[in-house]
Amino acid sequence: MNPEHPQIRVIGVGSPLMGDDGFGPRVIQELQRRGDPEGVEAVDAGVGGLTLIGLLEGADRVLLIDAARMGEPPGTLRVFPLKGGGAAQPAHLSLHEISLRPVLDFADALGIRPEMVLLGVEPEVVAPGCGLSPAVEKAVPKAIELALEYVEAICGGAEWAPEF
Repeated sequence: MNPEHPQIRVIGVGSPLMGDDGFGPRVIQELQRRGDPEGVEAVDAGVGGLTLIGLLEGADRVLLIDAARMGEPPGTLRVFPLKGGGAAQPAHLSLHEISLRPVLDFADALGIRPEMVLLGVEPEVVAPGCGLSPAVEKAVPKAIELALEYVEAICGGAEWAPEF
């Protein structure tokens, strides 16, 4: 990693055709509309799975944004550090085709080891249909703010300690 100019990737995972599962792509859409700062790439990864490995490659830091069942009220945002070897993660986090743990383990086995953090939102409705529930839509501006804080902290050489 180049500490002066880290390559940061903000990746939204989910399907806009499955209600609140479209949270990640919705946040990425807004970030892309604002324009990516130098050294930062905002990417809609769709439903993820093993294709996520290619998006991790070449990045020093990754912020994943997705819906995650955490047992919280709908719209609740939480941050989880993601590392290989069984680090904390939401119990039911899935990248739709495959759970996140095997994807991270496979990436690690390939030598792809960016520092990763998950910004998860508790979904209310994950079922066929377009649009986010009101509770999850209300979380979008805070998620955008947190993603921008993450980028600013990393570019500034600081650790990210989000406040909710």
